[in-house]
Amino acid sequence: MSTTNSEVRGSAPITTGRLLQGALISIVVAVVLNLLLYFLVPAIFGFTLEAPLGGPGSEIGPLPVYMVVVATVVPAIVAALLMMLLNRLVARPVRLFRIIAGVVLLLSLAGPLPLPIALGARLTLVAMHVITAAAITYGLTVWARGA
Repeated sequence: MSTTNSEVRGSAPITTGRLLQGALISIVVAVVLNLLLYFLVPAIFGFTLEAPLGGPGSEIGPLPVYMVVVATVVPAIVAALLMMLLNRLVARPVRLFRIIAGVVLLLSLAGPLPLPIALGARLTLVAMHVITAAAITYGLTVWARGA
């Protein structure tokens, strides 16, 4: 019995087509869930989602819906490109991608956590970061492999 490359890696190889499908699924799931949070949580608990609209240190204002979509789609595209690169260059791309994704998630929380906004708004923004990271990681490491 011969050992295939996918058996050595511990997973099925990820094709570019499956990776792109996984990225698209990640984007759709993360955007839909984040928009549900964006509209429902503030309405239910009576607060406004706010963020510095001009970047760190700028004036805090109501978070526009397009910023939620952009802040969800851009990381998914970057993550898909990273996964494509890792898939070509390293023996265990899924494991390394998950480690990188965890570190990036922790670093991303430095954005909403220190904001001088209502606790509910801060927790909602944190939840959006976690949802985005989970959807991207699942789509690019589980769904893309066909598992």
